[in-house]
Amino acid sequence: MGNLPPNKAMQILELQMANDTLKDLVTLMIERAGPFAKIRKAKFDALLEEGFTEQQAIEIVAKSPTIE
Repeated sequence: MGNLPPNKAMQILELQMANDTLKDLVTLMIERAGPFAKIRKAKFDALLEEGFTEQQAIEIVAKSPTIE
């Protein structure tokens, strides 16, 4: 990294690596948004079929983890 002190060069490298990891995670989250939405919708529909009201189903799905 040019004329930077070794510790500064290492900090920059670590920040670049963290940034790359963050970009990968965001991409993965975007790719998984559709399938996760389908899971939540299926749970919501199943709750309605079991006799829960729409409001109850919304509250249950909103408080539940995406995958149990």
